[in-house]
Amino acid sequence: MKRLLACLLGLLALGGGVRAQDTAFRFNPEALLFFHNNEFSGEKVNGSTLPGFVLRSKVVWSPDSRVRVEGGLNWLYYWGASRYPAGVTYEGIAAYDDTTASPLHLRPWLRAKVRLLPWLNMVLGNLENTGHGLPRPLYNPERGITADPEAGAQLLVDAGNFNADAWVDWRNFIWLGSPVQERIVGGVSARGAFGLGQWNLYLPLHAVAQHNGGQSLADTMPVCNTGNGSVGIGVGHRVGKARLEAEVHAMGYLRKMNYHHLWSKATEAAPREFDNGWGLYGLVRAEWDFGLLAECSFWRGEAFVPLLGSPHYSNVSANTPGLTLDRMDVVTLHTAYTASRWSKLYSVMFAGLLYIYLPFSGDRPGYPKVERGVETSYTLGAYIHINPTL
Repeated sequence: MKRLLACLLGLLALGGGVRAQDTAFRFNPEALLFFHNNEFSGEKVNGSTLPGFVLRSKVVWSPDSRVRVEGGLNWLYYWGASRYPAGVTYEGIAAYDDTTASPLHLRPWLRAKVRLLPWLNMVLGNLENTGHGLPRPLYNPERGITADPEAGAQLLVDAGNFNADAWVDWRNFIWLGSPVQERIVGGVSARGAFGLGQWNLYLPLHAVAQHNGGQSLADTMPVCNTGNGSVGIGVGHRVGKARLEAEVHAMGYLRKMNYHHLWSKATEAAPREFDNGWGLYGLVRAEWDFGLLAECSFWRGEAFVPLLGSPHYSNVSANTPGLTLDRMDVVTLHTAYTASRWSKLYSVMFAGLLYIYLPFSGDRPGYPKVERGVETSYTLGAYIHINPTL
């Protein structure tokens, strides 16, 4: 999974550390080209075909071994698209809106990374991100080709058997009197590992939260705080050229609304209609040194809404207004092959993902009870990640 996330979200990662001799300016044109096809069925998630690229042209400056600064532009482009709605940022593919459409989707790129201690780095500006170490129900890898780069502040810990990533992503900045709320997303992802002979035991801990608010709107819009959390346990073992792992995670969802005198809960719009929920996620995977990954996972969730995760694990429909789903059981089969040994300048990946919904039910106001049998959806994709340094 790490190899897949690193390739699919490779444009969001810096890679290795800063070398002492890197004292000059260097040009680093980085690109991810993709053909990503989502064939989704049913009333839960919209399908889409995403052919395009993300091009990040940046200049890198390292004044010494402790500091690395990058500046440039990030360009997301879908082949055949002439205009881009503003809603394409952060939340994935949005409906077309001519009033906010623009011919290009360019964003500034600026990152400063400072090594504070041998095991601690601080990042300001655009964040380092290959999924933050989050499992798929908490982070959808597809965000690497649909969402803007995260930006804010970040602390990275690499202390041998303990790793952690704490970040704040400032989504929506507001001025005094702005008609929209500020929006902030942050999280912590940590993992401690322990050796048990030939086995490796690890304990992952994850938390993601979103705040919608702002003092200038305190009397006209409700403040909303939502969060996902996860605690888990995993074991790993190496057999020949393969790494075998098994994990299980207990996850939760929580929402807290603060309504003011001009608002009541009756005025709240869909889709987040749950105040709390839970999920159980288990997976087994095998990853071979030559680039092959095979993974099988099982999800059971009730009243669960992922903030950044795949909508396939949500109990709220993403494409049918007002539809909420009862307990969901989802089996996922995933395979990927990454060829990166051909060259240090690029890698090629092919991936497939199959979602199997076991029989489920749901409710939609004004309609009969929704009853569905087994449904399947799948994703197929090809990706080329180019990362030269000139």
